Amino acid sequence: TLAQVVDLALKDNNLIGAQDARVEERRLTAAQGRVWSGPTAGILAGRTKQTEASGSRVELSFSQPIPLTGLPGLRGRLLELETDALRVQRAASEVAVTLGVAEGAYDYSVSRRKAAFSATRRKRFELIESYLAGRVFPTPQRKAESRIVSNRVKNLVAEAIQSEAASKAALEKLKVYAPLGDGYPEVEVPWLAGGRTLDGKEWTAAALTQNPDLRLLRLTVEGAGL
Repeated sequence: TLAQVVDLALKDNNLIGAQDARVEERRLTAAQGRVWSGPTAGILAGRTKQTEASGSRVELSFSQPIPLTGLPGLRGRLLELETDALRVQRAASEVAVTLGVAEGAYDYSVSRRKAAFSATRRKRFELIESYLAGRVFPTPQRKAESRIVSNRVKNLVAEAIQSEAASKAALEKLKVYAPLGDGYPEVEVPWLAGGRTLDGKEWTAAALTQNPDLRLLRLTVEGAGL
């Protein structure tokens, strides 16, 4: 089914896997950004000489930064926004892969249907052609009709070849996304029955809310405010 092909494409996509790793890395960085810096200690030992006197010298130092302006929290929030931006980019890649698979699956299915339809029509015209070939038509009109049928058979053969080539090309595009193996699998795609009217306002509102580019801009604005 189309859903299974999409699952295969998303599962084996190297780009999405790499983006998942980047999201996790940035998430851990954001969590670390909120943590106070740890204490540091130092020791210095040696000898010193002043005028005629000399002796050993030892220095010990200890420091602990104590942020009072909320800088770690702000830094962590900015890193969280970067994490959210990576998640949005990852979701956009997932949508792009899904769209590519869906378009390829429909192209493949439509081309196979066209090829099968052309083959069926060709067989019908070949029967008519064989019937006309066994008879002699002395009139010019009948000869023209026989030639029309013959040309129609040639056109249907050409259409079938073009549809078969298109289905092979569409299948190769699908294999870029998902491992479909050898041969020509039957991919089931849902066809629109026309039973539901699409509401433009509803889809526009959803598109504006979920659009990856707009979501990235919102995160950019929030980060600039911080």
